[in-house]
Amino acid sequence: MKRRGIWIAILMLAGLAGAASYTLLVNPEINRPLGLDRFDEGAVRSKVLATAQRLLDNPGDLDVQLAQSTDTKTLRKMQELFGFEAANYWAEREVPIQRWTYRIFKPKPMRSLNPFKPEQPTLEAQVASTGRILALSVPPRRDVAPIKLTPEEALATSEKLLRVLGVDVGQITLTSTRSGEEEGRQTFDFGWKQPVKALPGLSYHYGVQLQSGYLTSFERSAVLAEDQPANPWSELFFPLLSGATWFFLALVLLFLLIHKLRRDEMDFRHAQKVGILAGALALVRFGMTASQSVWETILAAALMGILSALFFGALWGASESFLRQMAGEKLRTVDYLLEGRWTVRDTARQILLGGAGGLSLMAVPLVLIAAARAWRSPAIILLPIDFPLGDLGFPGALVGNALLGPLPMVFLLGVCFLGVVYPVVRARLPLWLGGTIFAGLFSLAVSWNMPLGPAPVALLVSLIVGAAFFAAMEAGGWPAAFALLFVPTTVARVALLLTAESSAILRQGWFSLAILLTAFFALTYVALFGKEGAEAGTYEPEYLARIRERERFTRELEIAKGVQERFLPKEHPVIPGFSVATRCLPAMEVGGDYFDFLPLPGGLWLLLLGDISGKGVKAAFYMTLTKGILHAIATSEQDQIEILRKLNRIFLSQSEPGVFLTLCAVVLNPLTREAKIISAGHNPPLLKRRSGTRVLQPRGLVLGLMGDEMFLKSLKTVSLTLEPGDTLVLYTDGVNEAMDKDCQEFGMERLEHVVESGSAGADALLNAIVDSVVDFQGAAPQADDLTLMVIHAHEA
Repeated sequence: MKRRGIWIAILMLAGLAGAASYTLLVNPEINRPLGLDRFDEGAVRSKVLATAQRLLDNPGDLDVQLAQSTDTKTLRKMQELFGFEAANYWAEREVPIQRWTYRIFKPKPMRSLNPFKPEQPTLEAQVASTGRILALSVPPRRDVAPIKLTPEEALATSEKLLRVLGVDVGQITLTSTRSGEEEGRQTFDFGWKQPVKALPGLSYHYGVQLQSGYLTSFERSAVLAEDQPANPWSELFFPLLSGATWFFLALVLLFLLIHKLRRDEMDFRHAQKVGILAGALALVRFGMTASQSVWETILAAALMGILSALFFGALWGASESFLRQMAGEKLRTVDYLLEGRWTVRDTARQILLGGAGGLSLMAVPLVLIAAARAWRSPAIILLPIDFPLGDLGFPGALVGNALLGPLPMVFLLGVCFLGVVYPVVRARLPLWLGGTIFAGLFSLAVSWNMPLGPAPVALLVSLIVGAAFFAAMEAGGWPAAFALLFVPTTVARVALLLTAESSAILRQGWFSLAILLTAFFALTYVALFGKEGAEAGTYEPEYLARIRERERFTRELEIAKGVQERFLPKEHPVIPGFSVATRCLPAMEVGGDYFDFLPLPGGLWLLLLGDISGKGVKAAFYMTLTKGILHAIATSEQDQIEILRKLNRIFLSQSEPGVFLTLCAVVLNPLTREAKIISAGHNPPLLKRRSGTRVLQPRGLVLGLMGDEMFLKSLKTVSLTLEPGDTLVLYTDGVNEAMDKDCQEFGMERLEHVVESGSAGADALLNAIVDSVVDFQGAAPQADDLTLMVIHAHEA
């Protein structure tokens, strides 16, 4: 216990060190190209509105919607060409990586909003963090008279507009001119180029479009010369490997979902809770998006909430049932959370330790930055956090994106790897090999999307994270492994907000940090003073009880099958001059068919073959009852008619209404070869002789449905002498009523043909009949119990 406490303390200290090193040293470096420390949203908004009013001839009050995007593709290319330090330097000063998009609207009353026809902006501007306008888009103006310009006038107007937008016209060179008409409007397109002397291979391109004398489009873009050939590993092989890994995991999850649904082995109670939680979080997160109109936001949030509830609920149900089957103890603390037992110290400790492990991994980028500075070459790529920052119009939007944004991907990774890959590798492989395969698959799945490079570095880092992910699951459980991925991602997003200059961003960053610290102290309190896991009880899904019940029933059926097999004769009787062969094939584990051989006084033998109505356990019970009654009667009675009468009386008194017994009884005298055949509602036996095969017609009503008088009156005995070579075939209706896949019966004609053409010996003829029935059924399931008895008279 003392050693464990030391390791916990070391891990917590490592987590604090990792978080501190990332926040103080890594975060400012990798996020420097975003320019949040220079972005003053209020000043930029004022500049954009002033420019819009100037270009739109001062239209009055305007509404603004803000969005943001990060051009990580250009930054990656710059780091590949110039290295990490140089790329960050030029991205901070010359190449805007962060683009803030302002969509300008004329004020519109709520009643005129149409959720199915989004309003088009009056002007759209893309701005760098420094406030420089990078692009403008203005729909063709229909409220002013068109202006007809000559090419020279259009060029002069374009240059004037460039000056308004802050471009030094003296430093650019005209590279392209195009004129024409679009939808009846005069159109001019001009292109300029401006090389950056301090950085060969980098140049700025400017584009201006005029329609009917007014600006409709402006764009300023940085263009990099691609001197290096494409890297097939990063652009082809790794994306393909990652896609193949996710495709494989998706197929496995789909298979598990269908399999568990068919076997009724899903915990719908917890799946519903996870689905409702996912839907609610998605509703909150997308409801905070302020880059659309009110109705668009409501519809999008509701749709995403419903889809998230269905998607994540189904995924959790499938993976949870599989993990519980293979390693159920890893879900114990998850059960506490989903059952509302939030004060269990085991759960809090797992989350804290998993979070500490994740925070300790935040020191890895510090090592990479040190390596990039030491090598001073494009060997290492470190990209900023891809985090939407444009939802400043809605209070708390950045808080929601920072704290809830990582949830979908982390949950998906947890479902796929903790719920599918982990139980498979742990159940079938040694610990070290299972962990290696787990980490390898994890790295293939996520390395392509890691904000690192080149490909070997991304693969190595994701391999380390995958190994830590596996170790957290092994040491703690689902919450620990989940926290290992979720906590550092969330902390990194909050740290990004804290680098901002804009009070609108910074305020939400501090609020997010306060929520994280509150959660940390609450977990610490529960970890120290919460309930023990034993006090919280255990949770068992309903499907586990059903599985146990099925397993118990299966074991009982196996026991019943063994008992029934012991009740049926193991050996055939030795009857002078005769050989007997029997076969019983129940349709289920146990059945209601019955055969027996009872010796009678005077050297006679009573051979019996019967069929209880129905099949399965109930029929097997009554078959056992029948055997006991017959053996009890046969010890004191030698007349076969009296035996059947007593059997009918007792069976009628002991069985429930509707249950009956059909029975064919043969009294055989070995000395005279005389056979008396009595049938109580049973299938007519077949007699095979040299002259041919015929159906015998003993008659009688079934046993167990009527009184003695009516039963005895119904009986008609068939007496015959079995000549050498004769064969008597007794069978149940499972033979002649066997069906193929098209529901056609085997029938009496086929049975007579098999008996007629089959060998005369008892065993050979029995095997021929069984093989014919089985071949006829094919893949169709056996519908009823099948029992045969073949009695063959030996040649003299």
